[in-house]
Amino acid sequence: MFDPEWNLLPVRYGYDGFDNDVEPENGEELISAAERLAAPFEFVRVDLYNVDGRIIFSELTFHSGGGLIPFEPKEYDRKFGQMLGL
Repeated sequence: MFDPEWNLLPVRYGYDGFDNDVEPENGEELISAAERLAAPFEFVRVDLYNVDGRIIFSELTFHSGGGLIPFEPKEYDRKFGQMLGL
């Protein structure tokens, strides 16, 4: 997981293998597209592909990991949950 400035966050959510060298040249455009697609929803994961600088939409997911994948460290379950205005 990365913040909007492409800094790797100190949290793991189901996947390993990322490092800090992921910022794409069109990173701002990717974030803007994801924000526009996510705007109508309280929570949604926006999946986009970045193929040779071309942004391709994949899907919107409302229950990432089926709601079953825990965050590591566990404190992030609460941190991310507190961001919801439910």
